[in-house]
Amino acid sequence: MVTYPSELFQVTGADHSGRYHSSDMQWKTLMKRPVWILLVILTGCGQRIPNVVTPQEYEVYSAWMKYRYPKQPDGALYLASETFIQQLDNCEKELKLKGVDSLRRQLLDLGAAKYPLRLHSKTMHVPWPFEEADDFPPKQIPYGELRYVQFSRVAFNRQRSEALFTVNVGRGYHFRESGETELGLGGGGAIIATKQNGVWIVTDTRCIWIE
Repeated sequence: MVTYPSELFQVTGADHSGRYHSSDMQWKTLMKRPVWILLVILTGCGQRIPNVVTPQEYEVYSAWMKYRYPKQPDGALYLASETFIQQLDNCEKELKLKGVDSLRRQLLDLGAAKYPLRLHSKTMHVPWPFEEADDFPPKQIPYGELRYVQFSRVAFNRQRSEALFTVNVGRGYHFRESGETELGLGGGGAIIATKQNGVWIVTDTRCIWIE
Protein backbone atom coordinates (compact mmCIF):
# COMPACT_ATOMS: atom_id res chain seq x y z
CA MET A 1 0.00 0.00 0.00
CA VAL A 2 1.39 3.39 -0.97
CA THR A 3 1.46 5.96 1.82
CA TYR A 4 0.85 9.44 0.46
CA PRO A 5 3.68 11.76 1.55
CA SER A 6 2.40 14.38 3.98
CA GLU A 7 4.85 16.96 2.65
CA LEU A 8 3.07 17.30 -0.67
CA PHE A 9 -0.45 18.58 -0.91
CA GLN A 10 -3.36 19.34 1.47
CA VAL A 11 -6.44 21.45 0.61
CA THR A 12 -8.22 24.94 -0.72
CA GLY A 13 -8.46 28.82 -3.65
CA ALA A 14 -10.55 31.46 -6.62
CA ASP A 15 -10.40 33.55 -9.78
CA HIS A 16 -12.19 36.57 -11.14
CA SER A 17 -12.23 36.61 -14.93
CA GLY A 18 -14.24 38.97 -17.05
CA ARG A 19 -15.66 38.45 -20.53
CA TYR A 20 -15.96 41.10 -23.13
CA HIS A 21 -19.60 42.04 -23.77
CA SER A 22 -20.80 44.44 -26.45
CA SER A 23 -24.13 45.55 -27.79
CA ASP A 24 -24.89 45.50 -31.50
CA MET A 25 -24.32 49.24 -31.60
CA GLN A 26 -20.90 48.93 -29.96
CA TRP A 27 -19.95 46.14 -32.40
CA LYS A 28 -20.94 48.24 -35.40
CA THR A 29 -18.77 51.06 -34.03
CA LEU A 30 -15.84 48.68 -33.65
CA MET A 31 -16.23 47.47 -37.23
CA LYS A 32 -15.55 51.02 -38.41
CA ARG A 33 -12.15 51.05 -36.69
CA PRO A 34 -8.93 50.13 -38.50
CA VAL A 35 -8.18 46.41 -38.59
CA TRP A 36 -5.14 46.64 -36.31
CA ILE A 37 -7.22 48.26 -33.55
CA LEU A 38 -9.74 45.42 -33.77
CA LEU A 39 -6.94 42.87 -33.48
CA VAL A 40 -5.58 44.56 -30.36
CA ILE A 41 -9.02 44.64 -28.78
CA LEU A 42 -9.84 41.03 -29.61
CA THR A 43 -6.42 39.75 -28.57
CA GLY A 44 -6.81 41.42 -25.21
CA CYS A 45 -10.03 39.50 -24.54
CA GLY A 46 -8.17 36.30 -23.61
CA GLN A 47 -5.28 35.89 -21.20
CA ARG A 48 -2.35 33.93 -22.60
CA ILE A 49 0.84 32.72 -20.98
CA PRO A 50 3.92 34.30 -22.61
CA ASN A 51 6.66 32.28 -24.30
CA VAL A 52 9.22 33.10 -21.60
CA VAL A 53 8.96 32.37 -17.88
CA THR A 54 8.35 35.73 -16.20
CA PRO A 55 9.87 37.17 -12.99
CA GLN A 56 6.47 36.95 -11.32
CA GLU A 57 6.33 33.22 -12.01
CA TYR A 58 9.62 32.79 -10.15
CA GLU A 59 8.09 34.71 -7.23
CA VAL A 60 5.24 32.18 -7.13
CA TYR A 61 7.66 29.23 -7.32
CA SER A 62 9.65 30.76 -4.45
CA ALA A 63 6.50 31.16 -2.35
CA TRP A 64 5.69 27.47 -2.85
CA MET A 65 9.20 26.37 -1.85
CA LYS A 66 9.00 28.37 1.38
CA TYR A 67 5.49 27.08 2.06
CA ARG A 68 6.23 23.41 1.38
CA TYR A 69 9.68 23.30 2.97
CA PRO A 70 9.70 25.60 6.03
CA LYS A 71 12.48 23.34 7.32
CA GLN A 72 15.32 21.98 5.24
CA PRO A 73 14.19 18.66 3.70
CA ASP A 74 16.19 15.52 4.38
CA GLY A 75 18.61 14.42 1.69
CA ALA A 76 19.45 16.02 -1.62
CA LEU A 77 17.14 18.59 -3.21
CA TYR A 78 16.97 18.98 -6.99
CA LEU A 79 14.97 21.44 -9.08
CA ALA A 80 14.13 20.65 -12.69
CA SER A 81 15.84 22.90 -15.21
CA GLU A 82 12.70 23.24 -17.34
CA THR A 83 8.96 23.34 -16.76
CA PHE A 84 6.95 20.16 -16.98
CA ILE A 85 3.66 19.58 -18.78
CA GLN A 86 0.72 20.37 -16.51
CA GLN A 87 -1.52 17.46 -15.55
CA LEU A 88 -4.94 19.09 -15.23
CA ASP A 89 -7.07 16.96 -17.55
CA ASN A 90 -9.00 15.49 -14.62
CA CYS A 91 -9.13 18.64 -12.51
CA GLU A 92 -11.85 20.60 -14.28
CA LYS A 93 -14.57 20.08 -11.67
CA GLU A 94 -12.35 20.89 -8.70
CA LEU A 95 -10.86 24.01 -10.27
CA LYS A 96 -14.26 25.27 -11.41
CA LEU A 97 -15.39 25.02 -7.79
CA LYS A 98 -12.35 27.08 -6.84
CA GLY A 99 -13.22 29.67 -9.49
CA VAL A 100 -9.98 29.26 -11.42
CA ASP A 101 -11.11 27.33 -14.50
CA SER A 102 -10.07 30.17 -16.81
CA LEU A 103 -6.54 29.82 -15.42
CA ARG A 104 -6.68 26.06 -15.96
CA ARG A 105 -7.54 26.68 -19.61
CA GLN A 106 -4.52 28.96 -19.98
CA LEU A 107 -2.28 26.11 -18.87
CA LEU A 108 -4.03 23.61 -21.13
CA ASP A 109 -3.46 25.94 -24.09
CA LEU A 110 0.30 25.40 -23.69
CA GLY A 111 -0.11 21.79 -24.82
CA ALA A 112 3.10 19.77 -24.50
CA ALA A 113 5.43 22.78 -24.57
CA LYS A 114 8.28 22.97 -22.06
CA TYR A 115 10.23 26.10 -21.11
CA PRO A 116 13.74 26.54 -19.69
CA LEU A 117 13.96 27.85 -16.14
CA ARG A 118 16.47 30.35 -14.79
CA LEU A 119 16.55 29.02 -11.25
CA HIS A 120 19.14 31.56 -10.11
CA SER A 121 17.20 34.59 -11.37
CA LYS A 122 16.75 37.62 -9.08
CA THR A 123 13.14 36.78 -8.23
CA MET A 124 13.75 33.07 -7.51
CA HIS A 125 14.48 32.53 -3.83
CA VAL A 126 14.90 28.94 -2.66
CA PRO A 127 15.41 28.79 1.12
CA TRP A 128 17.61 25.66 1.01
CA PRO A 129 20.63 24.50 -1.01
CA PHE A 130 19.66 22.76 -4.24
CA GLU A 131 21.06 21.49 -7.51
CA GLU A 132 19.60 21.83 -11.00
CA ALA A 133 18.87 18.63 -12.90
CA ASP A 134 17.58 17.80 -16.36
CA ASP A 135 16.29 14.31 -15.52
CA PHE A 136 14.87 12.24 -12.71
CA PRO A 137 16.73 10.60 -11.17
CA PRO A 138 19.70 12.89 -11.78
CA LYS A 139 22.80 11.29 -13.24
CA GLN A 140 25.10 12.06 -10.31
CA ILE A 141 23.43 11.69 -6.92
CA PRO A 142 24.73 11.24 -3.37
CA TYR A 143 23.71 8.32 -1.19
CA GLY A 144 20.52 8.70 0.76
CA GLU A 145 17.17 10.38 0.15
CA LEU A 146 16.50 12.71 -2.77
CA ARG A 147 13.74 14.98 -4.02
CA TYR A 148 13.20 16.33 -7.53
CA VAL A 149 10.81 19.29 -7.82
CA GLN A 150 9.19 20.22 -11.13
CA PHE A 151 7.07 23.31 -11.78
CA SER A 152 4.61 23.95 -14.58
CA ARG A 153 4.15 27.43 -16.01
CA VAL A 154 1.98 29.81 -13.98
CA ALA A 155 -1.34 31.20 -15.20
CA PHE A 156 -2.42 34.57 -13.75
CA ASN A 157 -5.70 36.44 -13.68
CA ARG A 158 -5.90 39.89 -15.31
CA GLN A 159 -5.10 41.68 -12.07
CA ARG A 160 -2.14 39.33 -11.51
CA SER A 161 -3.42 38.83 -7.99
CA GLU A 162 -4.26 35.14 -8.36
CA ALA A 163 -2.28 32.30 -9.94
CA LEU A 164 -2.62 28.64 -10.80
CA PHE A 165 0.20 26.17 -11.45
CA THR A 166 1.11 22.56 -10.80
CA VAL A 167 4.02 21.00 -8.95
CA ASN A 168 5.39 17.50 -9.20
CA VAL A 169 7.78 16.05 -6.60
CA GLY A 170 9.72 12.91 -7.45
CA ARG A 171 11.27 11.04 -4.53
CA GLY A 172 13.83 8.31 -4.23
CA TYR A 173 16.61 6.74 -2.20
CA HIS A 174 20.14 5.94 -3.36
CA PHE A 175 21.51 2.94 -1.47
CA ARG A 176 25.18 2.85 -0.56
CA GLU A 177 25.38 -0.94 -0.24
CA SER A 178 23.99 -1.84 -3.67
CA GLY A 179 24.48 1.43 -5.52
CA GLU A 180 20.88 1.19 -6.71
CA THR A 181 18.30 3.96 -6.62
CA GLU A 182 14.73 3.17 -5.61
CA LEU A 183 12.03 5.58 -6.77
CA GLY A 184 8.58 6.05 -5.26
CA LEU A 185 6.24 7.94 -2.93
CA GLY A 186 6.26 11.02 -5.13
CA GLY A 187 3.28 12.99 -6.29
CA GLY A 188 1.95 16.36 -7.20
CA GLY A 189 -1.04 18.60 -7.55
CA ALA A 190 -2.59 21.86 -8.63
CA ILE A 191 -1.69 24.89 -6.53
CA ILE A 192 -3.47 28.22 -6.17
CA ALA A 193 -1.62 31.34 -5.05
CA THR A 194 -3.17 34.69 -4.14
CA LYS A 195 -1.30 37.94 -3.64
CA GLN A 196 -2.13 39.59 -0.33
CA ASN A 197 -0.41 42.80 0.73
CA GLY A 198 2.31 42.14 -1.84
CA VAL A 199 3.00 38.58 -0.65
CA TRP A 200 2.02 35.38 -2.47
CA ILE A 201 -0.03 33.04 -0.26
CA VAL A 202 -0.04 29.42 -1.43
CA THR A 203 -3.01 27.07 -1.08
CA ASP A 204 -3.26 23.40 -2.08
CA THR A 205 -6.27 21.94 -3.87
CA ARG A 206 -7.92 18.51 -3.93
CA CYS A 207 -6.53 17.98 -7.43
CA ILE A 208 -3.61 15.66 -6.62
CA TRP A 209 -1.87 12.58 -8.02
CA ILE A 210 0.52 9.95 -6.70
CA GLU A 211 3.44 8.38 -8.56
